[in-house]
Amino acid sequence: MDKEHIIKYFAGELEQYERIRLLKAIEDDNELRQEFMTYRNLNGLLALFRQPQDIKEGEESYRQFYSGKRQQQIKRAFLRFSRYAAAIALIIAGTWFASYYYFDYKLYSQVQYNTLSVPAGQHATLILSDGTEIWMNARSSIRYPSRFNRKERKIELKGEAYFNVAGNPECPFVVQTPLLAVNVLGTTFNVKCDAFKGSTDVSLLEGSVEVQLNNSPRKVCLKPMQNLNFSNGEVKVTPLENENDFLWKQGILFFDKVLLSEIAKKLEWHYGIKIIIGSEQTGKQVYSGKFRQQDGPYEILRILQKTNGFRLKKNDVDNIIEIK
Repeated sequence: MDKEHIIKYFAGELEQYERIRLLKAIEDDNELRQEFMTYRNLNGLLALFRQPQDIKEGEESYRQFYSGKRQQQIKRAFLRFSRYAAAIALIIAGTWFASYYYFDYKLYSQVQYNTLSVPAGQHATLILSDGTEIWMNARSSIRYPSRFNRKERKIELKGEAYFNVAGNPECPFVVQTPLLAVNVLGTTFNVKCDAFKGSTDVSLLEGSVEVQLNNSPRKVCLKPMQNLNFSNGEVKVTPLENENDFLWKQGILFFDKVLLSEIAKKLEWHYGIKIIIGSEQTGKQVYSGKFRQQDGPYEILRILQKTNGFRLKKNDVDNIIEIK
């Protein structure tokens, strides 16, 4: 029952069962009882005159009174509801944030790290959880998380790797090497850590990278087709003229007018062997060519041998190749 039934009660518009239900409701509802008493008093005043027009106006006045009061009640109820809703929203938001950061902490505090090492004479490819593609050269290794956090995507590199980084401006990609760190948003570049020379090269093909030296605030930004070399505490930035240097990711070794002594060092590093050059003059001979990695160091040198006729001696026991 509602207050509208009170008006119909005194107007005689209720059925018998409705009148009984209203009277029972009045007994149980204090607010409804007060409304009933208010209208009964108003109806009693109207009964002194008992004019139909007065009765009609009295009913209309009560309806307006009831409507105004009803609006006030609705307004008060809305304000109470708003306060409750705000409190509930605050509780829900607090719970959500607490859960979010709790599970985020639990998720990333339990991240497992993986290490991929490539043996001598081989190369490998890897796709990380964010879609970043990595080509790894021989005798190289990376350490990377099974999933990245929301602040940065960091991996550790030893050796040489070619990167095609998936773009994510809100989560930079970081390549940490023994000498420096490369900060990336999304680009294509090559990083080579030469343990024998104690140097690191960062070669940028597309996009942009920021190189930061370890234990130093110094940062160097590279543009496409630039190479940064860091060796003996010095930084040199030079144009990147030949992309054939990165054919190793396709299983090809490329030499462009390179001294035989330098070729020997590269083959030593790549295949994990020892190459001895018998004379300084022989080591100064210059060679160019492309070779398949799978052919191995002895076959590569045998092909170069055809140009200048030096002699080769192979010691499989000690893993040594002599050039005489």
